[in-house]
Amino acid sequence: MPKITRTAGEIDAARCRAQRVSFAADDAGDGDEVAEAMYQVLQWVLGDSPTDPTVDLAEDLDSE
Repeated sequence: MPKITRTAGEIDAARCRAQRVSFAADDAGDGDEVAEAMYQVLQWVLGDSPTDPTVDLAEDLDSE
């Protein structure tokens, strides 16, 4: 498994950017799926969410 080599500040900044982009897209009615996926993955990897979003992404892909 790769070692996380980012500082706590870099990780927090990335989380804030992902959240801002995801929320802005949602507020604009765009529903940017990439932005939402990035934010959800960061939330899960960093322990802020118990749900692994990649499971749903894989299920969506399998259903196509």
